[in-house]
Amino acid sequence: FCSSPQMWTTKYVVREPEDVVDEIADYVDKYGIGNVNFVDLTAATNRKWTLGLCDALEKADLDVDWQLPVGTRIEAIDREVLQRIYDTRCRNITFAPESGSQRMLDIMDKRVSLEKVQQAIVDGEDIGLHTMINILIGHPHETRRDLWKSVRFMLKSAWLGCSDVAVMMFCPYPGSRDFDDLVASGEHVIDDAAYYVGLSRGSSEHRSWNPRLSARELRLMQLFMISAFYITSWIRRPKRAFRFFKHQLTGAEDTYLDQMVRTKRKNLALREDADQRSEAALRKGEKASAEARRRAEKRARDGAEEPASEPALAPSS
Repeated sequence: FCSSPQMWTTKYVVREPEDVVDEIADYVDKYGIGNVNFVDLTAATNRKWTLGLCDALEKADLDVDWQLPVGTRIEAIDREVLQRIYDTRCRNITFAPESGSQRMLDIMDKRVSLEKVQQAIVDGEDIGLHTMINILIGHPHETRRDLWKSVRFMLKSAWLGCSDVAVMMFCPYPGSRDFDDLVASGEHVIDDAAYYVGLSRGSSEHRSWNPRLSARELRLMQLFMISAFYITSWIRRPKRAFRFFKHQLTGAEDTYLDQMVRTKRKNLALREDADQRSEAALRKGEKASAEARRRAEKRARDGAEEPASEPALAPSS
């Protein structure tokens, strides 16, 4: 979970919007790029700066799209901002409420308004933006009641028009407050392997840091939440279901579900290929062993069939 305050403190320095756009223009000229992802820890924290970026992009008139794929602070977003980023060719924006439970938001010190998130989803859908939300499950203080509040919030977001969701299991990142608390309590031992497992979204090696919810329960809940979100979205907007199945045929991606299914299919194909290679190597080894046995048996038979050599005659005196 987020370690930003401990890594960098809460102070930050922003570049001028014109400077950022100049850098994008340089990449367009040098490399012919057609898209830019802004992957700051928090992509939009200042309304004035975001509108300034849109003005600079519009003035530069670059042939480039841009996206906000990381969790965006909702206090800097309103309908005017959403319209401006859409007009300057931003098509994807992600919000990070993390939980649908106000109690959990208070515990995690997430200063976010769930009502504003859902209003931004409605506005984004109306404007034409692809919106996504991030949900975290398995925090040490989360109860089943909190978890079901997140489910309800997520399903309502899907009904309102949210296009995509990422449901992630809690992992205490080194340097975060939760990590330090778990180490201090003796519940966590610093382990590089566990940290890298925690970076993955769907690893079966994920452990639970929640005393009330097992890792198996959390994985099942993760699968249920993702499935329920997209089913709700498809019922409300059937065209999205048709687009998903079309993408499975064409290989296109525009949702986390597209990416997840493609990754699973790719991993399955790699596993099948590895199994086939292993079986082929095993058959080749068995064939080589059988051939070696036949040669050994043939040499043994040939040796048995050779006539015994006659004793040498002693020389006459």
